Amino acid sequence: MRDLKEKIKLKKVNFEKLLVYGFKKINCEYIYKKNIVNSLFYVEVIYKNNRLISRVIEVDCNLEYIMVDVKYSGEFTSKVRCEYEAIIDDVINSCFDNDIFKNKKTKNVIKYIKDKYNTELEYLWPDTPNYAVMRNKNNKWYGIIMSVSKDKIGIDGDGIIDIINVKHPSDRIIKLIDNRSFFQAYHMNKKNWITILLDNKIEDKVLFKLIDTSYILTFD
Repeated sequence: MRDLKEKIKLKKVNFEKLLVYGFKKINCEYIYKKNIVNSLFYVEVIYKNNRLISRVIEVDCNLEYIMVDVKYSGEFTSKVRCEYEAIIDDVINSCFDNDIFKNKKTKNVIKYIKDKYNTELEYLWPDTPNYAVMRNKNNKWYGIIMSVSKDKIGIDGDGIIDIINVKHPSDRIIKLIDNRSFFQAYHMNKKNWITILLDNKIEDKVLFKLIDTSYILTFD
């Protein structure tokens, strides 16, 4: 039996998607089964109480096929493992939504851009899953949300913070920077972009206006 907690630690379950995918709800469990390797085995995936687990069952004897989790095994077991893991990945990609950003202010931003611009965050870099792009209808970026260590933008202390980069008129950027809420752009052109700390010091209406400005500036 595999505990898939590491695979879903930055995800949240979407129960509607589970049912559409083919999971069956039995009491408080959601269960999915699929045959693999010419129906010699089947994969069972179970979601219950914020936990996702899976296993491979050998059809003839109805016992768990534990060899699939043995690192060094033969060609046949490797084939079983390959089909098994493809199903696990597909279940997670199809039935779980990204839940990377936990900060309330960041969630407010995500909701705002979805409601106003129908923007879905794009996670472009597998090695940095906590970087997400906001893309305009013309395919240009109008923002990027990132979780970074404080020192990346010059704040003392330990810990991870959420920031957003937005485009802003170059002649106004210097007037905004205060190194408390507004900083020189991190990882972007400092002439045309600014970094905003997503915390309670900045009001939503101010933040949303800056996002709107960025959207307009990139909409050409």
